[in-house]
Amino acid sequence: MPRKKIMISSTVIIMIIIAAVIIGISYYQRFANSRGNSSVIKGIADVDEIEIYILESFPVQVNVVARGYLKDSCTEIDNVITKREDRTFLITITTSRPYDKCAQVIEPFEEVISLDVSRLEAGVYVVDVNGEKNTFELTVDNSIPKEDILSISELIENPLYDTEIRVNGKVSLLGELFCPCFELTSGNEKVMVWYDLMVEDDFTERPSVDVSAIKNGDWVTVTGELKTEGQHRSLDDFWASDIKKIS
Repeated sequence: MPRKKIMISSTVIIMIIIAAVIIGISYYQRFANSRGNSSVIKGIADVDEIEIYILESFPVQVNVVARGYLKDSCTEIDNVITKREDRTFLITITTSRPYDKCAQVIEPFEEVISLDVSRLEAGVYVVDVNGEKNTFELTVDNSIPKEDILSISELIENPLYDTEIRVNGKVSLLGELFCPCFELTSGNEKVMVWYDLMVEDDFTERPSVDVSAIKNGDWVTVTGELKTEGQHRSLDDFWASDIKKIS
């Protein structure tokens, strides 16, 4: 083969290789961008101020209202994490947004957070929400005196089955479940409280409890029994014999 033809063939081969590399890089970038666009960016919400409200009840209830802004129209509140260290409540409000570009418009937000203050001693407590701090004071111990009433976390930590006990907690999911039951929460733990269709293994039926005066968000004292597993119940179901709203 003449030398000139050999040089032309080599040039063509090199150009083909270069073109293949460029096309490969282009496809890789498109693939990487498509993967990036489907990912989620996590962050921390910018909190400007927090207000603390002590509700008129006993034991008292404490709500924290956190206000701030989200950096663009795609960012949303992702989670609210609360923990207590001695007399400080540490609250973290996290955010998430898609990788895609969004309109750079600041969006204000307001988040209401309920604190678990059951059985706290009297004193001053600090609330820290994403670095923004405020305080509140309990003038008396936040528990009903001379009565053995447990929080749900105390009950779960030391379960006492098939024995009448009293527990305090916040009502949720009432009327939203496919059962005559609701969730009762306190101390960062929860149990399922049944107020009807409570049937023993020998088919003895417990009396139903009236919940017409109770609504979601209420704090109540429930008298009843923590149950073991049976034919008509699950382990750790709580069968109520009396439910009183804490005013």
